[in-house]
Amino acid sequence: MYCNRWNIRKKKLEALNITNIFPKNRVFVSDMVKNGKPEPDLFLLAAKQMKELPDDCVIIEDSIAGLTAAIKAKIDVVAYIGSNINNNKEYEDKVKKLGIKHIYNNMNDIYHFIFNEKKLL
Repeated sequence: MYCNRWNIRKKKLEALNITNIFPKNRVFVSDMVKNGKPEPDLFLLAAKQMKELPDDCVIIEDSIAGLTAAIKAKIDVVAYIGSNINNNKEYEDKVKKLGIKHIYNNMNDIYHFIFNEKKLL
């Protein structure tokens, strides 16, 4: 099952022409952990595999389950609400109710946050 999920993700990465940015050992799928989102297992596995402390990571997430998992993992999280289904006041209110402070509806603002405010990269 892991191979099937990887193949699907690989095709998506190839379609976007970004496979060189996300090599196979840096793509994590729910089949790799016992508990998927909203549990933190996948995010914690990713940090561990990349030899990073959760405190040194940031997660960009668009789903309530993913945001919840990031909170449980105690990893800084950025909510992306710019997709057609999430770009509305009702969804933004749900995200705010989780306690998420960094909420953006476009990737340029997320880029600015990560590179200028967080100074992560």
